[in-house]
Amino acid sequence: MQGNWEHFKERWNRAKDLSIREDAVIAVIATVIGYAFLDKEEAWVATKAIAIGLVAGGLWQALKFAWKFFWTVPHEIAIERDKAVVLREAMPRLVCKGMSFHDQPLVAITEGLAGSPPVPAPMSRIIGTPTFYHMRIANEPLGGKTAGKVAGRVRIFPEDGGEVKPDRLHRWESAPGPLEVGKAADEHQERDIAANGIEHTLDIAMKYDDEDHFYTVTNDTILRGTPGWRDPWFEYPPGAYIATVELAGTNVVSTLSCRIVNRGKGQKLAVTPLTTQQVP
Repeated sequence: MQGNWEHFKERWNRAKDLSIREDAVIAVIATVIGYAFLDKEEAWVATKAIAIGLVAGGLWQALKFAWKFFWTVPHEIAIERDKAVVLREAMPRLVCKGMSFHDQPLVAITEGLAGSPPVPAPMSRIIGTPTFYHMRIANEPLGGKTAGKVAGRVRIFPEDGGEVKPDRLHRWESAPGPLEVGKAADEHQERDIAANGIEHTLDIAMKYDDEDHFYTVTNDTILRGTPGWRDPWFEYPPGAYIATVELAGTNVVSTLSCRIVNRGKGQKLAVTPLTTQQVP
């Protein structure tokens, strides 16, 4: 019902370029002038002529309004809507295909943070095996335009309200990190996503199974040498959270979301994608 009313108002506003008010003002002025400069009989004739002209003008304006309201404007709106649909379908559309996780041994950087040359294996050591949680992202529909130079920023906040920490540039799982390219790692956190069904995974969170808190990990976390990549500025105790993922590229901007439930020590995170309607 609301949609029909909005459509009616749009048609009315676009059709009502009537000038009846101007016609009436002009008629009144002409009548006053007529009575001032003509004798009464001539003025009366002039007034009747003006009245007839005003009525004819009003009928003409009403006819124009009806033509625009019932034909021209609906036709223009339909053309604009079709063009918008074509444009929308031609643009990239990034969607969440689900969540994934895996355990990954972490390698500490013992020196060479500049990353030139990259740190060789003998200079590294295993510092822990947390679980990483990812969002699987694809470009749909198939055969559409490639989403260019897409980077992902993630913000996590408590579901029931509370502190909202700043968003941060998160890592594409397969992108080279500080171990490979040092401080230039953030320069590799953009990628072209073709509309071919291939999924790309973005890091969302990290948790050690035997600990209460979970964390978000970025290249900055690694380069600062935080123990076990546990970033104290971005740690989250047991509870329910919402993660929003802002994806932006040269020709696309998209927001995806997921729900994270941290059940504490001895439990993995429960991470589920959310639709736009489900985000609080």
